[in-house]
Amino acid sequence: MNLVCHPCILTIKNVYLNIMNYYTPICYRQHKGELQKLTFSKYVIDENGRVFSLNYNHTYTVKECVGAVDKDGYVMLCLRSDESGKVYVRRCRISESTFFGEPPFVDAQVNHKDECKTNDAPSNLEWCDSKYNNNYGTKNERAKIKLKQIPHTWRKQPIRVWKYVGDYQSIKEATIELGIECNQPNISTSLNSNAQTCVKGYKFEKILLP
Repeated sequence: MNLVCHPCILTIKNVYLNIMNYYTPICYRQHKGELQKLTFSKYVIDENGRVFSLNYNHTYTVKECVGAVDKDGYVMLCLRSDESGKVYVRRCRISESTFFGEPPFVDAQVNHKDECKTNDAPSNLEWCDSKYNNNYGTKNERAKIKLKQIPHTWRKQPIRVWKYVGDYQSIKEATIELGIECNQPNISTSLNSNAQTCVKGYKFEKILLP
């Protein structure tokens, strides 16, 4: 972790940050198949995973970067990195990277221990692989409950999933095994598309029955 030592903070109009409890945010992310490190020297992050701009809209005002919740339920921030300019990154990756350093492998994901995707406190986060993340906690049980609402007619088509190479007897079986929450339109589009569109990062295809 890097302690913040930002020159302009002494001239900020509404300084309310205790410098010793705030750190320079960094983020490790997968970019073009490689691990990329981003540094955000114009921001600070506190020990609860909250990110603040040190010069909001060039007003020398400190303000929290609230961001927005993305389609998967994670808090997404738009920040300016030292290396790549404006980037969109999940706040959980910034928190995990800043307080725990480089992930153990390139495609590592961030797991929320309490299963609340907006709680990005470092104590609630851990690096993991996709299989661990997809099957963590009560996720499979929640997926089973959601599956009960899915029409029975499209569950019995055998499919092949290309991320984890394997065959499944039905969409229902694949969904439970992989821990993904999907819906009929997305799966149907994937199975009927010649382009093999992705659903939650997985590619599906029908298995022709004899």
